[in-house]
Amino acid sequence: MLYTIVNPDEVLAMEPLEPALETVRLGQRLFEGVRGKSGFVISRMISTDPFDYLNDHYSPGRRLKR
Repeated sequence: MLYTIVNPDEVLAMEPLEPALETVRLGQRLFEGVRGKSGFVISRMISTDPFDYLNDHYSPGRRLKR
């Protein structure tokens, strides 16, 4: 049950507040993040190489340079 003064059709048809996540491959690494006007912002990295996680350039919140 949804208690609101707004028409339920309007509530359920609203755009999501969070932007859609996108996956980008760079070499053997996969990056998940959001593409915006200022570039691709990393939210997480998927890699089998433990040293990739020590690289500060791949930290969450950083912009990915391709």
